[in-house]
Amino acid sequence: MSKKKPCPNNSFHPVISWGRNKSGTRRFRCLICKKTFTWNQGVNRSFNRFPWFEKWLKGASIDLLAQISKRDRNTIRSAIHWYLKHSPKPNPTPNSACNLVLDATWFGRKNCLIVYWDTDLKKAQWWRYSQRKEAAWEIVEDLENLKEKGIILSSATTDGSRGIKTAIDCLYPNIPHQRCLVH
Repeated sequence: MSKKKPCPNNSFHPVISWGRNKSGTRRFRCLICKKTFTWNQGVNRSFNRFPWFEKWLKGASIDLLAQISKRDRNTIRSAIHWYLKHSPKPNPTPNSACNLVLDATWFGRKNCLIVYWDTDLKKAQWWRYSQRKEAAWEIVEDLENLKEKGIILSSATTDGSRGIKTAIDCLYPNIPHQRCLVH
């Protein structure tokens, strides 16, 4: 039976149980990478600490996380810093007729995550963390990166912000641009 667990290349791929090694330790095989590995404490530890990072992103303080998990504040802090240093990188898939949904999620008043979602492939093609409002020059830069990777827009759906509209009009002046009904 396959389960989502970290494989040796530090991604969350489906793995299956693959027998035992000479010492009797259970082995696993990644269905994507085809590598076999044992489930060691280091991988297990990072997998179990992700909820701390997730709760911290949602606003929980380090003191509260330490109290809930019954761990030292420095342990919590080092886990959070590890996840910040090892953030996932976008891996866009070429699409010559992309219907893109572009929106930003705000964390407080200063931190913003802009996500570029391909509705055809049902995948986030790109993202950017920013400490500004949805700045047109940043979005133009992102759209140019997407164009270089083979992602050509055929339509865009956005929240209607001025920066996003300006950026799309600059690079794709003739595509349909719809404002999201939720906004």
